Amino acid sequence: MKTVKKTLKSFDLFSFTIASTISIGIAFLPYVAGEEIRSAWLKLIVTAIPYFGFLFLIHLFIKTYQDGDFFGELQQAVWKPVYYIIVIYLFCSIIYAGSVALTGMSIVVGSFLLPNIDRWIYIFLFLVVVAVGVYYGLAAISRFVVMTVTIEVVILVVIIMLGFNENFRWIYIPPVTAVDMTVLIKSSISDMARYGGLVTLLGIIGFVHKPENVFKATSGGLVFVVVTYVALALVVLGTFGYEESLHLTSPFIALVQSFGTDTGVFERLDLLFLSFWIIVFYKIVIVHVWFLLYMTKKSIPNVNGKLTILGICSLLFIITISSPPIIDEYWRIHHMNTIVYSFILPSLCLLYLIVKKKRNEST
Repeated sequence: MKTVKKTLKSFDLFSFTIASTISIGIAFLPYVAGEEIRSAWLKLIVTAIPYFGFLFLIHLFIKTYQDGDFFGELQQAVWKPVYYIIVIYLFCSIIYAGSVALTGMSIVVGSFLLPNIDRWIYIFLFLVVVAVGVYYGLAAISRFVVMTVTIEVVILVVIIMLGFNENFRWIYIPPVTAVDMTVLIKSSISDMARYGGLVTLLGIIGFVHKPENVFKATSGGLVFVVVTYVALALVVLGTFGYEESLHLTSPFIALVQSFGTDTGVFERLDLLFLSFWIIVFYKIVIVHVWFLLYMTKKSIPNVNGKLTILGICSLLFIITISSPPIIDEYWRIHHMNTIVYSFILPSLCLLYLIVKKKRNEST
């Protein structure tokens, strides 16, 4: 595995923030399983606020520890068994989250692109490409991530433009919360879980050239993600209404299909944007697999990089194929666990490391 040291710039970090979070949320909004959606756009804003706090903790950490080596500092600061329990929990949780994301991808690909092909074939080929990308290291990944920001911007512009079509109705938009608090809480959890990919920044920050720009770059990336999610929630609800939106397989593709033209390449505009989405989805998976590899190599320095990549991709493949190809109740457990491994646990670890360093300096 080839790597890079302290060369990532602010825009690279901005791009990685977007890359770690945006893909699966564009295809699936939380309400596909019947959650409360009439105020989804508002909850998407509110549930992002804790993650801005998480980014601020990363900023404080990198100011306190100039090298930005989160796992190295954590390994020295806590009892070894505790450290390895944390790493194993993060590893297993991200592997499971990856299988859920790949299941979502298989639903979209099976519904719109390859309905007659066994899903194990395109999942296998997808993971082969991911493995090759991770092997070439963070330098190559960063170039790819920065390049694909253009696609993210195009998607956001298209979503906003679709909000001005003749099918859009503002009457569907007022934030009406569910009377049933259980439904409201469950939908808020699934909204918050969509920002869970930010945990990968714990690995990226160790390669940033100017640590003082970390919070500005990462918070800017998260603002972009929130704006995209909120725009999609508003436009989907305003276009299709409450009842129809509940049953959409892919809100974004349904939106693009609602904008029809009968001539030229734009006759199947949905397929063009579906191709864009697959590229963007590849980006989020490759970032997460790289993070798993990085975390493994920091914890077990002598581990073989190629075999580790092979092992991670094999686990993803086996778990994905073994999981039911549907959105079901077990995803709610995943959403709750995502908040724990991507926000609660890392925030506690960052706070512990920052406070410990301050105390040591004061004594």
